[in-house]
Amino acid sequence: MGIPHDLFEEKLEALKVAKGLRNDTQLNVKDLEDLVAEYKNVYVMTKGEQFPSGYFLLQGEDVVSGIRTPQELDAMKECMPEPYAELVENCKILERHYKEMMVETLNSLFKKTDFGCFSAERVVVVGDKVLCEGDWLSLNGSTGEVILGKLPLSQPALSADLGTFMSWVDEVKQLKVMVNADTPSDALAGRKNGAEGIGLCRTEHMDGLPVTIRLLDPPLHEFLPEGNIEDVVRMLSCHTNSSHEEILARVEKLSEVNPMLGFRGCRLGISYPELTAMQARAIFEAAIAVNDLGFQVFPEIMVPLVGTPQELGQQVSVIRQVADKVFANAETTIRYRIGSMIEVPRAALIADEIAEMAEFFSFGTNDLTQMTFGYSRDDIGKFLPIYISQGILQNDPFEVSFAP
Repeated sequence: MGIPHDLFEEKLEALKVAKGLRNDTQLNVKDLEDLVAEYKNVYVMTKGEQFPSGYFLLQGEDVVSGIRTPQELDAMKECMPEPYAELVENCKILERHYKEMMVETLNSLFKKTDFGCFSAERVVVVGDKVLCEGDWLSLNGSTGEVILGKLPLSQPALSADLGTFMSWVDEVKQLKVMVNADTPSDALAGRKNGAEGIGLCRTEHMDGLPVTIRLLDPPLHEFLPEGNIEDVVRMLSCHTNSSHEEILARVEKLSEVNPMLGFRGCRLGISYPELTAMQARAIFEAAIAVNDLGFQVFPEIMVPLVGTPQELGQQVSVIRQVADKVFANAETTIRYRIGSMIEVPRAALIADEIAEMAEFFSFGTNDLTQMTFGYSRDDIGKFLPIYISQGILQNDPFEVSFAP
């Protein structure tokens, strides 16, 4: 622009001193607006005219090939004076909004707001209602009704009639209903709604009630570090004293085409018994420690993705051996049970055989539905509406159980 850089630096330093700041990054949005205004004054005082600073680039095939270099807007004043004059005029009006423009057939055009390019003013128009960023909306989670404004909230609770009905159910029921809980608040909500324990949990405990802890289930790759493969190999090589070639060979060996049906669940524990032993030891030692504090817990260890009695039998053997060692070292015992997930179709078909060594079952309906129908829970939305509209399915199989 032909203006000494020091003139701009003086304005920046003066603003920082006035605000009591040391670093440029401490300037807020309002400070930056003030700084831009000062920079404009510097330009006007030096050049004697208003001028939009920036660059422009002639668009076309040569741009795609990378042989064009953006030019300063000052050059546009010489080669395209009319679009330049129009740009200056429009900038006075729109410079606080969208600043990028283009010239087509010597006409100055400002780019429209587009997804992924510019953020429009954040408003929603519904009929005659205009909602701006920061306006409150309330949502009725039962009906889906959207209400304008901020309404007082209340915790959901059983109605009196439903509470009475559930008390009748408790008198005749034969099945226990438990809750899946990963946080104390989840556990508390489950108890308030009548849960008789935790059916699936990794870290939570409930006083005097059973807590089911599922052993590691996700595919092996989910436990491996993420990032650039070369960086990961370098890190593993340092930690394991193995060569890059050995690490890469191991990674290649462990890679899977279909991880969700591959090396996961009890297959991990059978291939690496130390994984199951480590988890079992942690569960038993934690339960003993909590019991010593005066709280009774009854851990229930659940083996995932079992498809044959032999798989469960191998894992039960590992867990019981660990339990015997932990109890011997602690000179105490606790009550515990070992059960199985029923989430593989074969396990459902031979459940009577698996039941001979399982002390309880937990049905994993997500995986069971995926493997039975061959539907991916994450992708079913692409065709489910068509299936339901044509009567091929009556309901979402992940929401409604199908009778045989």
